[in-house]
Amino acid sequence: MTDEHDPLDGDEPVVQTRYSCNENASEAVIRALAVAEGVKPTELDLLYESIDPEALNVLLGDPVISDELPTIIKFSISDYRVIVSSNGRITIL
Repeated sequence: MTDEHDPLDGDEPVVQTRYSCNENASEAVIRALAVAEGVKPTELDLLYESIDPEALNVLLGDPVISDELPTIIKFSISDYRVIVSSNGRITIL
């Protein structure tokens, strides 16, 4: 099932990137949002005002590529819709 903001519905991503086991999911989200905004990561609003970064890291853990469906977490921050997957994919819409 998709929602109205799912990139599969035709929305063009502002940023698409991946994270690896060398970086927490929350750190990668901050990095991707900084690219979307064209600023340094330290210039962004705090992530925890929109989502708990530790919970995000615990739920996703290290990215895993497998035949199973990935865990996907979607949330909004500023004017963006963020989609983070346990397979290491981050999409900013």
